[in-house]
Amino acid sequence: DAAAKQYDAAQQTAILTTAMNAASTNLMVADANFNILSVNDSLATMFKRNERALQSQLPHFKANQIVGANMDIFHKDPSHQRRMVSQLTGPWQGELNVAGLVLRLGVVPIVQHNQRIGYVVEWMDRTQEANLEKQLQHISRAATNGVLNRRVDLTEATGIYLAIGKDINQLIDTLENITGIIAHSVGELAYSRLNSEMNGEFKGAYRSVQNSINLALRNLNDLMGQVQFTANSVNTAMQQLSDGVNHF
Repeated sequence: DAAAKQYDAAQQTAILTTAMNAASTNLMVADANFNILSVNDSLATMFKRNERALQSQLPHFKANQIVGANMDIFHKDPSHQRRMVSQLTGPWQGELNVAGLVLRLGVVPIVQHNQRIGYVVEWMDRTQEANLEKQLQHISRAATNGVLNRRVDLTEATGIYLAIGKDINQLIDTLENITGIIAHSVGELAYSRLNSEMNGEFKGAYRSVQNSINLALRNLNDLMGQVQFTANSVNTAMQQLSDGVNHF
């Protein structure tokens, strides 16, 4: 019977490990005392990728020695975390900030026969997302105040965060470009240089602004031409009148 139970337990463990490794999310299984029993390949890769950063605050952390360690290693105050998690009656989510990493944890208690026997923990590395959120806040606030020289730092961005960062930078580039062109066009107007137009390939609302400015410049140019023509006509008439008076 003992051998059969061990065989069944080994089979269950193998099935669990296979199922976890098939998942694209980062999964960990711990026992009721928070000893780490298993991590899937995805989580092991995440720990390995961030090993150096984690070691800056957790000197004894080793990505290949996670299984067998205790989850207390991730917390400055393990007793607080233990009390909170041990009282869970359902799924819980929280964030762990360590060594510049922002890790979202989803903890689900494993209950068997009304007894808690462990936990399944999902780890999500949202460091890039958190950094992008912070940068977008600074950039949007600056843009609201007319400061258009800030861009998203794409040095460590990958995947969807890289794509979003590039789109935001392109948007700010466009705003800075069109603002500069408008300022130049208005400057030309201020110095009565009305022959130039607002050049560039713009779309949508930007194209409407371009068309309006160019129309205003053309109308003012026409008006100035008419004023000049009228002034010349008046000067000619006055000169003719003066010449006629001088003949008397």
